[in-house]
Amino acid sequence: MIIDDIDASSESRNPWRLCSLNQVEEVKLVVRLIPIWLNSIMFGVVATNFSTYFTKQGTTVIRSIGPNFQLPAASLQALFGLTVMSTTAFYDQVLVPITRKFSVYHSGITLLQRVGWSMYIIAHYGSGSSSGGQKD
Repeated sequence: MIIDDIDASSESRNPWRLCSLNQVEEVKLVVRLIPIWLNSIMFGVVATNFSTYFTKQGTTVIRSIGPNFQLPAASLQALFGLTVMSTTAFYDQVLVPITRKFSVYHSGITLLQRVGWSMYIIAHYGSGSSSGGQKD
């Protein structure tokens, strides 16, 4: 129940009093944001797990470079940032100019095509790396 100035000033509330159109529209806008908020929760969970995952993985792998130097476990977190920076530069400098030659779009390919190719690459190479390199 939305309480405005008229309801707040009276001693008894009238349950049959209608809300203004503005109040109804504001509530509808907030309700429409709920699915976006719920989907954003999963992104936040995944983003926070990167640091713990790389640190945990760094404690279990062989981190020595040569006989006298060993990388700290937490330094593996930098690999994620370096990968994002290098693939973004490769995409902007190499892939977009090539795809512009073959398409009518300024960005090379449409957003839907980008999502589709990304899903294909992740599914194709991700499933191969998760099998541990075992061949039947």
